[in-house]
Amino acid sequence: MTIKEFIKKHGWQIECDSKPGRAMSVDIGFLDHRKMEDETQMDINAYDEQELSELFADFCKENQFPTNTVTYVTIVQIADTMEELLYG
Repeated sequence: MTIKEFIKKHGWQIECDSKPGRAMSVDIGFLDHRKMEDETQMDINAYDEQELSELFADFCKENQFPTNTVTYVTIVQIADTMEELLYG
């Protein structure tokens, strides 16, 4: 399933303190071209499903991975700003 399909079916999974914020790091699990489980992390504006989908599509294109094998979408960090997210 794609990022959007996963979020529509399962919602945003959260593995950190849920707090208000404008930026977040999201882990994405997926199956690579060999059907092996893999993971990547994307930093996005909070709950921006479109941004996450576009970043993941670009990542998959660059690495020749399918975009429709997403197994999880998990928020692992939330911050007020992207800088705070990156530099703590």
